[in-house]
Amino acid sequence: MSGNTPGNDAFRAELNKFIASSKEDGTLDAVITHWIKGGPAVPFEEPKNLDKSNPVRCALCVNVAPVSFVGDGGRWDGMDPEIVRRFAASIGRPVEFIYQDVGSANISLQAGMVDIMAACLYATEERKKSIDFSDNYYLCHPGFFTKDAAAAVRMTVWDRLKMSLVTEQRWKLITGGLVKTLVITLFSILLGTVLGAGVCAMKRSRRRWVRSLIKGYGAFIQGTPVLVVLLIMFYVIFAHSGLSGTVVAIFTFALFFAWSSGNIFDNSISYVPKGQTEAGLSLGFTPFKTFTGIVFPQALKRGLPMYAGECVSLLKSTSIVGYIAIVDLTRASDLIRSRTFDALIPLLIITITYFVLAWIVRSLLNLLLIKK
Repeated sequence: MSGNTPGNDAFRAELNKFIASSKEDGTLDAVITHWIKGGPAVPFEEPKNLDKSNPVRCALCVNVAPVSFVGDGGRWDGMDPEIVRRFAASIGRPVEFIYQDVGSANISLQAGMVDIMAACLYATEERKKSIDFSDNYYLCHPGFFTKDAAAAVRMTVWDRLKMSLVTEQRWKLITGGLVKTLVITLFSILLGTVLGAGVCAMKRSRRRWVRSLIKGYGAFIQGTPVLVVLLIMFYVIFAHSGLSGTVVAIFTFALFFAWSSGNIFDNSISYVPKGQTEAGLSLGFTPFKTFTGIVFPQALKRGLPMYAGECVSLLKSTSIVGYIAIVDLTRASDLIRSRTFDALIPLLIITITYFVLAWIVRSLLNLLLIKK
C-alpha cells in the first residue's frame, strides 16, 4: 500500500489513474510478476525531459527484496521503486527516494516533505483519518520467519563480510555514511565552538538579564533530549525551509555542543587565578593581550581534555540522524542488515569504525595539549 500527502486530492487522483491504466494494459501485473515471481523484466527508460525542479519525493520504509532494496551503487530497486518511477515519469517528473522508518515517514508525509510513502501498510479505517491511501496495486501474503540453525555452519565470517561489504558494492554505503558522519560532526564542532564562546561570554556578563537568558537556554538544553529537538527542528521549524537534513542536524548538534563547550570555557577561565590577570595588566599589557598571552594558554591546558571528551560524545550522538532520513554510519548499517538479515557483521563494522574515529579525535586534540 502507498499513502500520499494528505489533502492532495489531485495528486492521489493522478496516482490512482496511473494504477488503473497500468492494470488495464497489463504493465502493473508484469512488473509485479518480475519482482515477486522472477518473470522477465519489463523494459522501461525514464524520459530525459523530466521536470527536475519538481521531483516526486518518495519515502521508502522497506529495505527488503523484492519490495524495495538498495542495489548496486546505492540505487533503489524493487517492485515499489519501479512502480513509483513509472508513475512519476507518466506525469513528467523524476523521483527522489529517501529511506525512513514508518514513524518518521508518516511525519514527513503529513508535513508535506514527501509526496508518497511506500511502506506496505494496511489501509485501516483509523489510518485513513491521517493518510490518503492510493488504490490497491498488490495483495501480499504475509509469512513468518524462523531461525536457520545451519546458516552459521554454511557461512564463514569471511563469507558474511563479503555479503555485507562486497556484494552489490555495499561498502559504498559504509563510506558514504562515514563521510556524512564526519561532515556533521566536524561542522557541528566548529559552529558549536563559536557559539560556545558566546555562551561563555554571556555567562560571565555583568548584566543580570544576560546571565538569566543564558541560564534559561542551559535549562532547555539540559532538560531536552537531542533526538526530540532534532525531530522538531527538521519536521516543524525547518520543514518548509528547503534546508537539507544535514544542515538541520549540524545546527541542532551545534546548539547542544555550544552549551557544553561554553561551560568548559567558563570553568577553565575561572580556574586561572585572578592574580594572573592583574599581574598582566600591571605590567602594561592590554586586556586582550593579557587574556591571549597569560590566561588563555593556562585555560586551554585545563579545558582541552574535557573539550576532547565532548567532541567524542558529539561524534557518537550523530548516530540518531537516521531519524531525519540521513544515511550516516548507523543508518548505513541498518540498510545492510535489513538487506542481508545478518545482525552481527554490520554492527561490528560500524562499532569498530566509531571506535577508530573517537580514538583519532582524542589523539589529535591530545597532540594540541602536548604542544601547549
